[in-house]
Amino acid sequence: MPAGLGVAFDADGDATVRPAGVGVSRFLAEVLGATVLASISGEWRRLKLCSAPECEVVYYDGSKNRSKRWCSMRICGNRSKTRSYYRRSTGVVP
Repeated sequence: MPAGLGVAFDADGDATVRPAGVGVSRFLAEVLGATVLASISGEWRRLKLCSAPECEVVYYDGSKNRSKRWCSMRICGNRSKTRSYYRRSTGVVP
């Protein structure tokens, strides 16, 4: 199932990536196109995998110094910090 990408030019001559195909093939082409554009612009480095072992979320790190560790501080960050506190205070590994 090939994922095709095309290039289209607007009235100003600026190029944009256009996915080709239908269904799953088109979806894969859209993901491929977004990956290429993120790589070219340098935004690829801001895409991260959540540090929580049970979480598999990829998120965009919009922080100034690119220091985010979790997809959500309210969920994954809280769980990690709670586990760490529990280990320090009880000496027990959950």
